[in-house]
Amino acid sequence: MNEPDPHLITEQDEANYRQIVIATNAARRSYNPGEQLRGSRGRKYTQIIKPLLAAAASGRGLFKELGRPVELKYWNSIHELIRELEVLWAEKMAGNTGLVNDIISIVEELYEDGYIERPTRKFLSKL
Repeated sequence: MNEPDPHLITEQDEANYRQIVIATNAARRSYNPGEQLRGSRGRKYTQIIKPLLAAAASGRGLFKELGRPVELKYWNSIHELIRELEVLWAEKMAGNTGLVNDIISIVEELYEDGYIERPTRKFLSKL
């Protein structure tokens, strides 16, 4: 296959080729406009098509937040914190298994503020 001389290719030639590739979806899988770009290690793709299409893409789209937002809990007094721990512990004893992280966060808060000693692994494993 003959290779074109890069010095003879004008900007208008590149613009025309880019329009053809985009209009025909030649660079997309199954020539489908909804499919992703076809990748290749070939010289034609890496040196001609990919740079043309990279110039066409701009921006990153809308930001989509992943996961649930972080829930921050504030405590006015130690008594509120202990009361919440009592309620969570009673719910856990009643069979609710989804409270372990909340219980651990309250225990950590009590430890960090100096109200309790460091919880043992044995205690934490029983949660």
